[in-house]
Amino acid sequence: MSSDDAQRNQLEDSTKIHIQNLPRHMAINDMKKILKRHGFRAKKIALMKEHAYVTFSDPEQANQAAEKLDQMTFKQCVLRVRKTAADDESQSTKKKPTKSEERTELVNIVDVVTPWHAVPYEEQLKNKQNACYEWAKKCSIKIYKEC
Repeated sequence: MSSDDAQRNQLEDSTKIHIQNLPRHMAINDMKKILKRHGFRAKKIALMKEHAYVTFSDPEQANQAAEKLDQMTFKQCVLRVRKTAADDESQSTKKKPTKSEERTELVNIVDVVTPWHAVPYEEQLKNKQNACYEWAKKCSIKIYKEC
């Protein structure tokens, strides 16, 4: 089976649709009314500004809703509906980091939080003392110039 066939099967088995071109000020209750008017009951609705994700309990209902609602006019907006590529379960198959990637991430965090963690304490004190000395020197020069 090719990757196109696998993706097509995944789309057919998906229970989620993406509705685009919604009116700007649309409430979830408006979306529920549209779905109810066409005989559908959503399991979950995620409404954004001009688009929404609607999850149904079974793929057949999602397919029917996608067909019925696509190109439908609602409040002078022509809705565009498409099936999403995957359900929540299959979207959670993100690449897990390997041990070395996790280690480098930890090292990066330590470097950001405590940048002098690898420097011996005596050397840290010397560096801090030199930094304070330079700062005091700059301050005294500024004070001298202004007086």
